[in-house]
Amino acid sequence: MLTFTIAEGYPRSQHHSFTLFQMQLTSKNANMVVDFYPVKFLDGSISTRYILKIVTFMGQSQSKSYINKKDFDREVDSRVEGYGYEVTDMHTIPQFFNSALSLAC
Repeated sequence: MLTFTIAEGYPRSQHHSFTLFQMQLTSKNANMVVDFYPVKFLDGSISTRYILKIVTFMGQSQSKSYINKKDFDREVDSRVEGYGYEVTDMHTIPQFFNSALSLAC
């Protein structure tokens, strides 16, 4: 199982079970970066359903969207196992939910 711990921040084995929902993945050539952030509502509560995903290519933000945890698991598994992305950072600061962004998805 591919499990992340806060202390290490990196995979401990080669299967799929992501326990943290805040991380940065970087492609082999470092041109593509995908950031995943926890989502915070205006009342201060942290979402248990949504994760903010930001895709950056060559330093330019390409897209921002909200995904659910199931899609997060699939995407991280695909990028790490299938395309050789590496976990390069762990994001712990939640980002405020933007309802306008969710309507665009």
